[in-house]
Amino acid sequence: MKDKRALLKIREEFHKFSILKPQDVGRLWSMLPREKNELLAHALRYLCEFMRIDRAAVFLYDKTHESLIARQLVDRTDILPGEEEIAILPDSPLAHLLAGKKNYLILQEPGNRIAYIALRSFGDIFGVLRVENVHGKRPFTEADIPLLNDFAHELASAMHGLELVASEREKVSQMRAMQEVSNAIFRSLRLDEMIKSVAQSLIHELGFDRVRIYLVNRDGEHLESALTMDQRGQELSEKERFPLKRGVHPMVDLLLGKTEDERIEKYRRTILYLPLRTRDENMGILMVDNLLSQQEIPPEQIPVLTAMAGQLGMAIKN
Repeated sequence: MKDKRALLKIREEFHKFSILKPQDVGRLWSMLPREKNELLAHALRYLCEFMRIDRAAVFLYDKTHESLIARQLVDRTDILPGEEEIAILPDSPLAHLLAGKKNYLILQEPGNRIAYIALRSFGDIFGVLRVENVHGKRPFTEADIPLLNDFAHELASAMHGLELVASEREKVSQMRAMQEVSNAIFRSLRLDEMIKSVAQSLIHELGFDRVRIYLVNRDGEHLESALTMDQRGQELSEKERFPLKRGVHPMVDLLLGKTEDERIEKYRRTILYLPLRTRDENMGILMVDNLLSQQEIPPEQIPVLTAMAGQLGMAIKN
């Protein structure tokens, strides 16, 4: 490669973390911390400037749903809003790229020149770098591939480093949250104080945008909102009340034993509903969400939250 300036710039911005092989090989590459997004955007903006590219984007590969999901999109100097998802059709060029049969893909469409470069970590492809010249000023050629390949390699290594740091922070936050929730449960003498302390702990330690707690009322006939708290720790005056009958609301169905609902499944990445139960009684629902930030709730948090919900349900009954 004739000019190393692009790679040196990326190394300066990203290579601040040790790069180790992840222990959990099944971990999805979706936990890049939200505060690091600007670093990813900076790298893509620099690539656009250096190579005179109109747009650049990083997509993560969702193997379960056979799709590529945009993590960051940049148009020259601007970060593009919104979401983009690309379905991977069987035996398509993108399917071959993600299967490792190709290292790159160049598409010359009318008015738009596109190149896809695989993002790899320890031999596994976890996403793609997409670059576009939407104004058709300059087509991508084989001569562009070495620089794009090197850039993709540096970017993948940097994302890996950030992922490891985020993973370690998550583990510490989860242990701290478990301790905080346990303390809140056992030191509170009143129900309203206890659920408020639990909500504060979940927001402070795990960073949720909002926590809502619903409780079954004393007559056992309705599910009522008991507390809503936002990311600032402020309580919101939102009151809801649902009869405990199937078909009234997805939360009620979940509490009564129905586990699948398309309205819950649609937002599963950013909203989580956890039944509060004892061995023989339904106590309520714990809901956490990241609807404002659109940050995915990591699968690693679900067992921790489930354990917390079990503790909370028993404490409410007591």
